[in-house]
Amino acid sequence: MDNTVWAQGGPTQPGARGPADTVVADDLLRQLLDKAEDAYFIFRAYKNGRVSPFLEANPAACRTTGYSREELLTMTFHDLAKGYTSAQQLRKLQENVLHQPYTTMEWVHVNRGGELLPVELSIRVVPDGYDYVIFMTARDISKRKELENALHAMAYFDDKTGLPNRRRFTELLTERLKQAGLTNSSPAVVFIVFDNFKQVNNVFGYNIGDEVVTTAGRRIRSCFPPNCTVSRWGDDEFLVLLPDGDYALQRELLVRMQTVFAQPFVVEEQQVFLTLSAGIAVYPADGCTPEALVQNAGTAVAAAKRRGKSGVVRYTEALHQRVTERLQLASDLRRAIMADEFCVYFQPEVCGESGNLVGMEALVRWQHPQRGLVYPDNFIAVAEDAGLISHIGENVFYQSCTQARMWEQRGLKDYRMAVNLSVLQLQQPDFLKVIDRIVTETRMNPRYCQFEITESVFMHVEAVQDILTGLQEMGSTIAIDDFGTGFSSLSYLRKLPIQMVKVDRSFVRNILTSKNDWVIIKAIVDLAHQLGLQVVAEGVETQEQEQSLRDLGCDFMQGYLYSRPLASGDFEKRFII
Repeated sequence: MDNTVWAQGGPTQPGARGPADTVVADDLLRQLLDKAEDAYFIFRAYKNGRVSPFLEANPAACRTTGYSREELLTMTFHDLAKGYTSAQQLRKLQENVLHQPYTTMEWVHVNRGGELLPVELSIRVVPDGYDYVIFMTARDISKRKELENALHAMAYFDDKTGLPNRRRFTELLTERLKQAGLTNSSPAVVFIVFDNFKQVNNVFGYNIGDEVVTTAGRRIRSCFPPNCTVSRWGDDEFLVLLPDGDYALQRELLVRMQTVFAQPFVVEEQQVFLTLSAGIAVYPADGCTPEALVQNAGTAVAAAKRRGKSGVVRYTEALHQRVTERLQLASDLRRAIMADEFCVYFQPEVCGESGNLVGMEALVRWQHPQRGLVYPDNFIAVAEDAGLISHIGENVFYQSCTQARMWEQRGLKDYRMAVNLSVLQLQQPDFLKVIDRIVTETRMNPRYCQFEITESVFMHVEAVQDILTGLQEMGSTIAIDDFGTGFSSLSYLRKLPIQMVKVDRSFVRNILTSKNDWVIIKAIVDLAHQLGLQVVAEGVETQEQEQSLRDLGCDFMQGYLYSRPLASGDFEKRFII
């Protein structure tokens, strides 16, 4: 740097150098500028809007821009923004800067290689007659920007899929609703949930689950046009913001998504299929705020899963009413558990050949203080969703064992007391301890207990196999209820410790009129007997049905032909005494 300092006066013509441009500077200032890590530039700005070439630039300025000092002294501040900032933006910047003695701001320089360098400018403006001397410091903030971008990505984007996260989606939805109010449009929120994603985590582990989610996110994104926002909302939940709630467009996009997900995911050389359920809420009919739209879309997707999964449901007020009723029902169930409002009814099971009583099935009823006697079809599903089924099941089993012991004292012998189990009960870590405690407290012989499970348990074989084996080792019988209506699999009949299958009443109902149902029942009976299992036919209502089932070889029967479910007192009078 020349041993000169700036002084007042001098030429004002663009590009001119004179006494006002240079005077002697001391060695200390020279050394400070040469050793500074920040880039320093000095140039003139003229009131006609033009600027001079750089009058001085330190070594740091050369390093950050990639130009030599000689090259910089032939360039202007505008040259360092060429191709990135428009002339209009530069003029506006210059006007704002010249009206303040000191300005700090973030800016972008374009270096020799065309790369963008984020910098923090500190600009000191010194009036010099009709012109200005500009002292500008440029600090490289690229590392700070990288950190800020990383923090922004962490705050607003999902780290697995790269999609906007919950916070970002909410911001975008909020902004879109503001625009919708001005443009009279109807944006829609689509809530997407994987129906069976938890099984992937359980079988393959969470690392593989993350890989599947990443791939699934890309698939979902590919199904929607660029003007739609796809967001990862939760573990297996994705939200989509459609700019307009056109119903035909919604259906087209969702059908496209179902088609894409018909292709399997390859996990550890195995094919894994994921199905999706979706719920839709449209502004303003289904909500006027981001919170309401997301909540109502979530309500709709929950309804889609309850209807059998892999479906699409549009939110309605009627759906909202049903959800409200379910919430109230769950609240009532909690109160009912505390108030001990559940009772047990019993339905007899008879021998197929003799018609003699061989056992009874314990069936829960809810003695509601306002609604009267409530049947399990009206509350069991809610109890499972609310996490209350284990409490209710434990209560039913205790009452059943207590009542059976009383009947033993009145002469009941060699019977089976059948109770129904939810797969959620079997997944409780202390389930076997609970059963052991109850049979101990009631002095119930476990070999008189029959535990009935549905075919849905086949979807959770690994989780419940040891539990069922534990029940068998206690001496109890395991039966598959409603056989033939669910996930029937011969391999599971061999793997699990099952001694009995119960033919669903839907087949028995039409055994006399439907050849197909007759063939199905015959196949079930023959198969069960070949595997060493006994067969119970449910829903027997007529003597003709009874005779046909007897001819097919059913071991036991149950149904209204013998008795409806009865309260304990009525059952005792009819079958025990």
